[in-house]
Amino acid sequence: MQGGKTTSARAPGTCYDCVKSEVSCVLTRFRLRSIISLPLFYLAFHRVRRHATVPGLIKAAFLIESPRICYTLSLWADDQAIMRFSERAIHVATANWSLAHLYRRDLQRVELWSTQWRLHALSNNLNWDEVDLRAVIAEADLLRK
Repeated sequence: MQGGKTTSARAPGTCYDCVKSEVSCVLTRFRLRSIISLPLFYLAFHRVRRHATVPGLIKAAFLIESPRICYTLSLWADDQAIMRFSERAIHVATANWSLAHLYRRDLQRVELWSTQWRLHALSNNLNWDEVDLRAVIAEADLLRK
């Protein structure tokens, strides 16, 4: 398997095509102190998204688990794009603003976590408007050559 090209190799036990890719998925979970904060977080997500355009951001989504738990999910072409985004003033200001809405007095801390996963395999069911992961991987592969 070379670059972003898929091969006949399958991820063990799945029907996914293995890929070599720099594409990452970042998932951040927020547990809000109050249900009143949910619409505020939704608006903040869209404000950051609108004002913090970064080359390499493939797609970002706001997900709701319950009235007090929400997530942001973002797909990135590479780690450099994530770093550029993390330094944007609007992201830093919004992250600082969010802490007051996440702080749990009973635990004496905020309830927030984030994780980053590297893309390892793709299914044939890539049907997400405006997201063409196979093209992103192929383009990155061409740029590395």
